[in-house]
Amino acid sequence: MISIVMTNDEKAILTIAPITSTGKPASLDGVPTWIANDPDATLGPIVASADGLACEVPSSDGVTGSTGTVTVEADADLGAGVVVISETFGFTINHPMAASLQGAVSVVPK
Repeated sequence: MISIVMTNDEKAILTIAPITSTGKPASLDGVPTWIANDPDATLGPIVASADGLACEVPSSDGVTGSTGTVTVEADADLGAGVVVISETFGFTINHPMAASLQGAVSVVPK
């Protein structure tokens, strides 16, 4: 599993690149399927690319300190059979840290 830690004001772009057991590029049979397992509403709605090789995963706005996963599954058998391969991405969502202090001035009568 690939672990990802992000804040609730970020999103992740996940990508896959199918390879053979020796590390060479490989083809898939059909478009991979992306599945969110998100019991605590840690993640927003996921959006897969048309070719299934990428997926955008936004964090949920209000939930922090929780975890969720996104799994991608694909058929590695280019023939009539089906051999499912998969990769899982694990998410932990935290509050964003303050990055700066925004000052303000109010001028009032004496």
